[in-house]
Amino acid sequence: MTEKHAERERAPHLRALPAAPLAQGTMSFCARCGRGPSLPPSSAVPSRVCARCGLGLMLCAEAPARPRESDAFLVADHLGRICALSARGERRVGLDESDALRLEVGELLGARGRSREELLATVRAACEGELVGVMRWPRVAMPKGGATTRGARVRVGRCGPPPAALLVFEA
Repeated sequence: MTEKHAERERAPHLRALPAAPLAQGTMSFCARCGRGPSLPPSSAVPSRVCARCGLGLMLCAEAPARPRESDAFLVADHLGRICALSARGERRVGLDESDALRLEVGELLGARGRSREELLATVRAACEGELVGVMRWPRVAMPKGGATTRGARVRVGRCGPPPAALLVFEA
C-alpha cells in the first residue's frame, strides 16, 4: 500500500445519515419560497432541497416561528451573519440573496449601538433554542439605496439544521 493510499484510508469518509425525526410541533419550510414540503413526511424520504421551487434548502422550525408562504424572512447564524434570504425577503429589503449573504443582521436592519448588541444577543439566543417572540425595530435599512421601511416588526425563533435564527418580517 502506498503512503498516499494509506493516507486516503485514514481520512474521514462522508456517508448519508437518516434524517433526524422532527420534534413535536416542528414544521418544515423552504428557505427560499417559504412553502412546506410537497409530500406528507411519512410518504417519502425527505429531501433537503425544496421540491416546489428547487432553489431552497428545507429547514425546520416550531410552528409559532415558522414563516407563512406570504412572509419575508431571513436566516442568520450564531454570529448574526445572514445565511439565507427568502425571495419575498429580497423584495422587502431591496437586495438579492447573493448580496445579502454574510452581511450582519444588524447592518441589514439598520440597528446601531445598543440596539445592534440586543439584536445580536437575540439572534444568539434563538440559535440556542429559545423562542424569542416579536421585536419591533425602528427601520429596515436598504443597503443598495432603496426606500427605508419604518416600523418593521420582526418575529424571531430557531430553525435548522444546523441551528440558526429565523427572522420573519411581519406586515
